[in-house]
Amino acid sequence: MSSTRWLSPHSLAPDPLNEKIYGVAEPTDLLASIREQGVLEPIVCTPELTIVSGHRRYAASIALGLATVPVRIDSVTSSAKTLIAFNRQRRKTWTQLGNEIDALLPECRRAAAQRATAARKSKASRVREPRPAHRAIDDVAAQIGIAREAVRQLLFIRQSRSICPGVDEIIRKLDAETWSLNRAYVEARRMRMTSAEIRRGAIDPIVKRCVRAFDLWQFRQRETAFDIQPVTPGTPAPQVFVNAVHHFSGPSDLIVDPFANDGIVGRIARHMGRRAACSDLTPRHKTVRAWDARTLAPWIERESAALLVLDPPYGGMMTYSSDARDLSGIESESVFQAVLQEVCVAWADALRCGGRLALLIGNEVRDATQIDRSFAMTTFLSEFLEVERRIWVPYPQSTRMSRRVRLSAATKCLATRQCELIVAVKRATQRRR
Repeated sequence: MSSTRWLSPHSLAPDPLNEKIYGVAEPTDLLASIREQGVLEPIVCTPELTIVSGHRRYAASIALGLATVPVRIDSVTSSAKTLIAFNRQRRKTWTQLGNEIDALLPECRRAAAQRATAARKSKASRVREPRPAHRAIDDVAAQIGIAREAVRQLLFIRQSRSICPGVDEIIRKLDAETWSLNRAYVEARRMRMTSAEIRRGAIDPIVKRCVRAFDLWQFRQRETAFDIQPVTPGTPAPQVFVNAVHHFSGPSDLIVDPFANDGIVGRIARHMGRRAACSDLTPRHKTVRAWDARTLAPWIERESAALLVLDPPYGGMMTYSSDARDLSGIESESVFQAVLQEVCVAWADALRCGGRLALLIGNEVRDATQIDRSFAMTTFLSEFLEVERRIWVPYPQSTRMSRRVRLSAATKCLATRQCELIVAVKRATQRRR
C-alpha cells in the first residue's frame, strides 16, 4: 500500500547509496520549473522517510526553501535493489550504470550460489543450474535493463582500471558518448594484454603503438622504425610481425624465419628481447644467413623455437632472384603449394612443444580464377598441427605501389588487398597423418 502526504522536505532523509551510485544530486535544471509550478511528481520514500526516488526534487525543494512537498510512502525497504528499480527509467552515464552493477553484483552472486547449491542437493531437480557467475550477470542485466553482454563488457572495462591507468580516459569518452561501449571494450582489452609486458619493461613505445589484440590486424600506414631502404616490393607492414612476436612468444624465446629476405623479423625480435635465427636463399641483410628454405638449416636445433614465421615469396608478378630454387619463380600454383608444404613440414621440427607456426599467405585472382591459398594451407597444416587462429591482415594504403599495379596488368594476376596469418600450435601428441 502507498499513500501521498504533504511533508516538510527537512523531515526526509536522502539514501546514502544514491550519492554513491549516481553522484551528488544537481537540481539546477529543476529550480525554475519547481519555483513556478512546485513539485508535481511526489517524492517516493520508505515508511522510515528514506528517499528512494526524487533526490533531485528533494535537493531543489531544500534550495528553494519550500515548506512542504508531496511525498508518496511505499512499503519498501531501503536497499540498492530498491533504489535502482525506482531509477530504472533515469538517463544514466556509463559510470552510473557501472556503479549500479557494482552495487547489485555481490547480492546477485550470493543468490545465484544459493540457487546452485539448492539445485545440487535436490534429487528431484533435473534441470542443471547455470554457473553462479553467469547467472548473476543475467540477474544484474535484468534488474538494470541492459543486455548481458553490455554488463560483461562494462565490468571488464571497470576492472581494468587498477591494471591500466589509461582506462580512466576510456571511461570519460564513454560518458561523453564519443566512444561506443564495444570500442571502449576493445581498447581496454588491448591495454590489458600489453600491460604486463609494459610494467616489466619488455615492451617499448614503438611496439606499443603497433600491437593489436584481435583477429583483425589493420594498420593505416607502415611503421618505418624497422625498415631498411629501399623496402622490398610486397613486404608486409612490420606491425604484422611485431604482433606475431608479441602475442606468440616471450622474452628470450627463439624466433625462426627461413624466408627472411632483409631480416625484418629478426630485427623486430631482437628489439623485443627475443633471439632470432634468420635465413634466406638470397639474403639482403648481414644478419641473414644464406640457406634454401626447403630443408631445415643445420644450425637450428630441433624443438628449440617458440615461433616459426613463414612469409614466402608468392604472387607470380615478380621474381626475387635468378636462382632456380626461388619460390617466386614457380609458375605452377600446384607446384608452389607443394613446395610450401614441404617447407612447413621441414621447419616445423624446429618448434618446441607449444611453439607456433605463423604462415602469412595471400590469395590471388589469376586469369579470372580465384586462388584460395589460405584455405588450402589451413587444411594442410591441420594434418599435423593444431590451427589456432586465422588473422585477417589488410595491407596498409602505403603499399599500393604503381609498380604493382602495372605488374598486375601485365601478368593478368591480381593480388588481393589482404593476407591471412595462419597460426598453428605444435602439441606433444601430434604427428602428421
